[in-house]
Amino acid sequence: MPELHPDLKKLVDFLQDIARKLIAKKAFFPTGASLEKNGTLILEYIPPAENLFETRKLLHGKLVQIARSGKVSAVGLCHSLENPQIGAAIVVSVDHTEVPPLTLIIPIEVDSAGETKFRGEPMFQQAAYSFFRYVDADEAKRLILGDWKQENPVEGPPGEYTFSADGSFDSTSEKGVWIVEKGDFFSMLLEQRKSGTRQRRIVEMTPSRILLQEVVSGMVRQEEYRKTSANIEQPALSSESKKPWWKIW
Repeated sequence: MPELHPDLKKLVDFLQDIARKLIAKKAFFPTGASLEKNGTLILEYIPPAENLFETRKLLHGKLVQIARSGKVSAVGLCHSLENPQIGAAIVVSVDHTEVPPLTLIIPIEVDSAGETKFRGEPMFQQAAYSFFRYVDADEAKRLILGDWKQENPVEGPPGEYTFSADGSFDSTSEKGVWIVEKGDFFSMLLEQRKSGTRQRRIVEMTPSRILLQEVVSGMVRQEEYRKTSANIEQPALSSESKKPWWKIW
């Protein structure tokens, strides 16, 4: 098990304890927490929405706002998961001002007495959510304009992209049109090309760097790009280029 930042360990332990108590009462629902800079832990609550998924979305939005307030050093979100490979589990996703976000998956089981308990060691995976580094769709649309080159590709030469303000892009392999939309938990970069539509999560973004995730055959693939051109101001979009990408193509 990787060594956690002390703040994140404190937050994970707190969320696990809350989950354990709620599971024992058969009343588990998505929960959140924040850690103030003075070390105070706060349980973050929102009224249940129409379903657990909507509750999780609203709670994620609240935690993003709390992270951006500048008053906390860490935030976390805990919810349930049903996975065909590991069965029932809880997911604890935490983020910190000083270290990257991460996600733990903790299997649970029902013992012979009918009690639900945690089973085995937590499994770590790439962050399922981003809070401090969450990228708004409008911000992404502004920052993405320009030339980008892939860093450390797993195979083959690095990919290169040019995103233009008229909604078009030119890449190493294909040309097409692009748009950034608000997703459930990430802003999404959508590219329409002759070979089909490509969707990627915008996990992190600065004026000079972008981190994208794509789900391929059930696996999460991550790519990092660096900007290679100055972010020169682009002309305003024409009325034609403001149309949805599926109407432009």
